[in-house]
Amino acid sequence: MWISLGSTARAQNRSSGVAEPVLENYLHELRQMPIDSVKTLNLSRMNLDTLPLELLQYRAVTQINLSQNQFQVLPPGLAAFKELSRLDMSENHLGGKRLNLRKLRKLEKLDLSRNRFSPEFTLRGGRRLRLITLDNAGLKVFRIRSRKIQEVTAMGNQIQKLRCGVWLMNDVKKLNLADNQLSRLPVGLNAYHKLEKLVLSGNKFSQVPSEIRHFKRLEGLLFYKNQIQEIPDFIFQFENLRELDFHHNQLKHIDHAWFKLQKLEQLYLAHNQIADLPESLGELPGLRYLYVENNRIQHLPSTFGQLRSLERLSLNNNAFIVFPAELLQLDSLQELDISENDIEAFPDALCGLTELRLLFLNDNACKTAMLCVRWMVFYDKKKEPQLRFQY
Repeated sequence: MWISLGSTARAQNRSSGVAEPVLENYLHELRQMPIDSVKTLNLSRMNLDTLPLELLQYRAVTQINLSQNQFQVLPPGLAAFKELSRLDMSENHLGGKRLNLRKLRKLEKLDLSRNRFSPEFTLRGGRRLRLITLDNAGLKVFRIRSRKIQEVTAMGNQIQKLRCGVWLMNDVKKLNLADNQLSRLPVGLNAYHKLEKLVLSGNKFSQVPSEIRHFKRLEGLLFYKNQIQEIPDFIFQFENLRELDFHHNQLKHIDHAWFKLQKLEQLYLAHNQIADLPESLGELPGLRYLYVENNRIQHLPSTFGQLRSLERLSLNNNAFIVFPAELLQLDSLQELDISENDIEAFPDALCGLTELRLLFLNDNACKTAMLCVRWMVFYDKKKEPQLRFQY
């Protein structure tokens, strides 16, 4: 049955200041489509505080975007969309201590970011809710009551306590608590033994909390931009670890048993105070990305050439004087940045790295030397046409 936008709804929209031509144009476009073919409704930035009644006829809709509007409460009409699986209510004016979404039985993904809930907030989700985003929502304590929750992102809050899923029976695998002013783990976090990825970037940790040792299934651990001075040995017991991020910390020594992390693919150690890379770092057969720029490194370990899977390498702004010969063995290398060092000459053998597609050599010691000018001319003739080359 066709449901037109009634006079009451129009009056509500006018009173809220909605840009009616934008809404009317959008509704007009929808009217040209078969009702059952409409799967997505995008009503972002339309200054809405109520849901236009005409939209309720589109029962096949699976995704609705109501972000950047004026909603103060969850629109009751959402319950009419029985197939709804994704809902974006970010950047509205939702508030209060509780939000009940149990009637949205097929809802899987929900974004409530940049609203203003009570510091102690409880969300009741439907049977299928598995991913929720609550960035910059003013939270200190939050509870999500849903059996299927697997991923929670709550950046830019001040989380002190959390509870997701059903206690002792939760399936939370990914948790992002970046930029929460944390210096210790929130109360309740130790219950999530199925965690595969934990993001604690942009906080105030001076050391890696020992409680993290209990998350045996971790594949990703991110401590970007904290104040950590040492990587603890228990990190090297995580046999499934694929991504490790300690960008922007205060690390000086990383002489650890890196060979134990045989599944590691991405390692981020940039912007620290590291002077030496250990020999064991070369014993990571699956390492693909390595970022160690902005440190104090002068040379590479003899085992570095064994990183035959390495695709991206950033060594810029270190203390290299001689071009590291170990790099010439990295035949999978696609991107290399060794700019901003003190290197006086580069080997012709660089042309042998046939997979290179991005190369940065600028701001080294030889940029005005005749030797390097000759080298650049030689290399420019030899390089592959796909290569982006900057000196």
